Amino acid sequence: MTDERYKKIMADLGMPNSRSLLSALQQVANEASQAAHAAERKDAERYRWLRSNPQWLGWEHDFRPDEVEREIDAAMRSNAGDKPPQVGLD
Repeated sequence: MTDERYKKIMADLGMPNSRSLLSALQQVANEASQAAHAAERKDAERYRWLRSNPQWLGWEHDFRPDEVEREIDAAMRSNAGDKPPQVGLD
């Protein structure tokens, strides 16, 4: 988030010079960013696992994405000992 956006939010809340509000807004933005990155890492791990275990990849094209993800998760749980090496996204 940009400094201008922080200033606008703080002004809209009637506290344009509050250091504690600025700190709280920055903390919320940081936590939201970390949560988004964690979700991206989880998705990346799932698809790296699928790439490393192609026997679980079917050729049906008429599955809904949530069905595919459920199958990937189930296969990962049943093959927990066969985890691929972790590759960082950072």
